[in-house]
Amino acid sequence: MEMKTNLKAFELSVKGIKLKYGSSAENAGKFKKKLELAELHVHIDDGNYNEKILKRAIELSKEFRDGTTEFEEKLHKLKAEGKEEAGSRGRMLILDQVMDIIKKNINLDSSESKICPNYLKAVDKLEKLMEKTSYEKGERGYDEEIKAAWVNIREEMYVEQLEEMYAETKNKERRTLSEYTMAAKANVKPSISPQYTHVPSRDDRS
Repeated sequence: MEMKTNLKAFELSVKGIKLKYGSSAENAGKFKKKLELAELHVHIDDGNYNEKILKRAIELSKEFRDGTTEFEEKLHKLKAEGKEEAGSRGRMLILDQVMDIIKKNINLDSSESKICPNYLKAVDKLEKLMEKTSYEKGERGYDEEIKAAWVNIREEMYVEQLEEMYAETKNKERRTLSEYTMAAKANVKPSISPQYTHVPSRDDRS
């Protein structure tokens, strides 16, 4: 699964979890566990996991009565192949960082800017860049390359966010000034024109 598709599904999942479990203190435990399961799904769907991750996913899935077949099959295969882990640690690190961004975006309060980092654009750029690599996912060279690429792409993502926030601030200032000017004009009293003074003509005086 593409990172972009995987993370977009995670965003929708988090919104659904928040809607179902995030409104009351008594559901706090369920909310936390359901969120953890969603995060594990992201890593497993990307092909990055180890025995600990798979066992935890199975445990949480059973608790919420979700299917466990996929995780059990992967665990069986991992053991049969004598492997400790599958996938890329570099991708896991990046996915964790982006999931943190997504969770923060969803939990913004009303006082914060709604301009969020464009993670979809960033991970799409990252994956297109990594298509050119000569390394296979999971190789040390792959992990080093993807982490180095992500540092630059992440920085670009945050610079773009700051530029958009700055533009938003300037637009708000212009709107505020325009509204103030219009209000000021509406409250100006009409100027009093000088009174007309009649100068009597010769005919008036006669």
